[in-house]
Amino acid sequence: MNITEKYQGLILGGCYGDVLSSHTENMTRAEILKKFGSVTAMNPNKFYTDDSEMTLAILKNVIGNKRIDKDKVHFSYADEIVNTIKTKGHIKGYSSKTRSIIEKIKFFQDKKEPVNLPIGRSPNNGAVMRISPLILLNHKTDDDLIKDIVSATYYTHGGNSDAVYAAYVHCKLLKHLLAMDIENFNVYMFMLFALNFSSKNETLFAKMHLLKFLLEQKITPDIFSYNMFGKTDFFQIRAIDCLVTAIYIFCYYANDPVKTVCTACEIGGDTDTIAKVAGEYAGALHGNKWFPAEWKGIENENIFIELVNEHQTVNFC
Repeated sequence: MNITEKYQGLILGGCYGDVLSSHTENMTRAEILKKFGSVTAMNPNKFYTDDSEMTLAILKNVIGNKRIDKDKVHFSYADEIVNTIKTKGHIKGYSSKTRSIIEKIKFFQDKKEPVNLPIGRSPNNGAVMRISPLILLNHKTDDDLIKDIVSATYYTHGGNSDAVYAAYVHCKLLKHLLAMDIENFNVYMFMLFALNFSSKNETLFAKMHLLKFLLEQKITPDIFSYNMFGKTDFFQIRAIDCLVTAIYIFCYYANDPVKTVCTACEIGGDTDTIAKVAGEYAGALHGNKWFPAEWKGIENENIFIELVNEHQTVNFC
């Protein structure tokens, strides 16, 4: 398959995971299974959450500007929120703190002034959930990639090394999967690759070692949370915890992308972000031909596809 098909798979896999799990977020696994059984059906309106909304803002900046400018991309976040309210009449699932920051950014946007806000220091997973479009840009060094991650998350997460580094590892893993053929994929080699790019952050590196051990012991994702975090109802709000949970689910079901996404929707906790990140891994490896027909037709799907198809205008790496 060509790179456009794989990148379509990455973006749509993430968005489908986001939409599919949007009605299971904040629930425990036991609550999800009791209410829904297995999660395979979309919400009737097929709306995505703030995860995909912010991804769309970054994707528009990457395609339109061929670079990341921290104020322009944050203005785009504000534009997406305003447009959603006008056209759909509702706000996505932003935290109150993030919404407050974006409202302040909108104030500077309306005044046509540079944003005058301090760098954000949130350790949470909002940095990981939106960041995948950055891999379309040609980053000559890892430092260049990290600078773009900081810019794209500046006012919310840019000053927190855990959040930025988790986003960096996510991008590196996506690039690795985009370059792989499914026939040559080996989950344990992938884990070694992930460990290598986790080594600069002690917390992530330690959790990745535990993740590798659990995978070798064939611990199923439904009991992964207790083994990794000491409880089954853990909410993976921190970027590092979100990342390792999504990686584990993907690695366990690497040959079955639909099972990967559905398991992430059922895992409990911050399921929309877990399913989005795991769906991006599945799509980066398997491309765009595995999606169930009933998943298609989500909010702004055609816009995502059109933007991805323009990737030739960007210096892809």
